[in-house]
Amino acid sequence: MSNNYFNTHKKISISKLKFIKAKKNETTSIKIVSVFFLKLYLILFLPHFSNEQGNVENKMNYIKLKVKGEGNIRIFYVNENDMYCQGTIPPDEIQINDGASIIEPNMTYLINGENNIKLIWKDKKVNSLVCYFYYCKDITYADFSNFDSSSVESISSLFEGCEKLISINFNNFAPTNLKDMHKMFYNCLSLKSIDLSNFDTSKVSNMDRMFYGCNSLILLNLSNFNTSNVENMEYMFTSCLKIESLNL
Repeated sequence: MSNNYFNTHKKISISKLKFIKAKKNETTSIKIVSVFFLKLYLILFLPHFSNEQGNVENKMNYIKLKVKGEGNIRIFYVNENDMYCQGTIPPDEIQINDGASIIEPNMTYLINGENNIKLIWKDKKVNSLVCYFYYCKDITYADFSNFDSSSVESISSLFEGCEKLISINFNNFAPTNLKDMHKMFYNCLSLKSIDLSNFDTSKVSNMDRMFYGCNSLILLNLSNFNTSNVENMEYMFTSCLKIESLNL
């Protein structure tokens, strides 16, 4: 074969290599640019969506409970025919150990062992927590730190008869429109300490039997209590025989 043949094919091969190399460089550039814009998108827009999601979560009112026992438990109390408990607003949803279901009034659940429970109100301000955990004897812990209490007017009998209740978290729970607190902790036999220092009680008129029967109670913080409008404080501390510290 002639030298021209080799020279010609050599030139063609070099041209092809240059073309392939250029294509690779172009593809690499496109990838770099794509990755750059993807990162820019994530930096600029992802936090926005995360905040939106966070805002939705922040708008949700919920109460967390721990329940330990065996048998049926009424998680909340709604009874339209009972004047004493009228006005209680049921949650929109209940979650038990990360499982979700829609709630019905006066629904009861079969529990066995220890359960984590979450009562959720979506974009709704609750004005009454009357009788909510009335004689729910197997509740051991309640967390109100993510609950919007700004509209709550009555918490009477909220934990009445919760004999196994040991601890309550009222951090961030700061009601300002309370009017009725009677029998709130009536016969909470296992409670050892209660901190109500966040509560604005300037409008409360009834504290009757509020801590009645709390015979394990040792520490009680009422440091911001305003009782100027209270008309009834009968039997407020009856059977509270172990109180060592009362912060007024």
